[in-house]
Amino acid sequence: MRFRSFFEYIKEIFNVLRHIVTYKFLSEAQGRTKNDNLKIAKALADDMAKSIPELLSFRCGVGSPDQKADNYDIILICDLSDFDALAAYKQNPAHKAFGAHCHAVSSDRAAIDFEI
Repeated sequence: MRFRSFFEYIKEIFNVLRHIVTYKFLSEAQGRTKNDNLKIAKALADDMAKSIPELLSFRCGVGSPDQKADNYDIILICDLSDFDALAAYKQNPAHKAFGAHCHAVSSDRAAIDFEI
């Protein structure tokens, strides 16, 4: 018999809102290379994961250095309880710091929010 994780249990009872954001970074920005800016973004994302209580689940992935040049470079996948939690997440200083950095060093952004 397999036991369900707490998150699997919550998903069965409540709708969960998934927030996905991805950025395409510039090859150079703010006097730093793309790789340096990705390291900063990853550190800021890790800080978000620790400091935003509304997050039910959080993943941050950085693309492979060998990926195609037109691929996006970093992705966040966040699960929250509802749109009110998403609004609180967006106002958190850790989220604002991540967003400000990524906007300053990226050429493109895509995002989607949907219930799962």
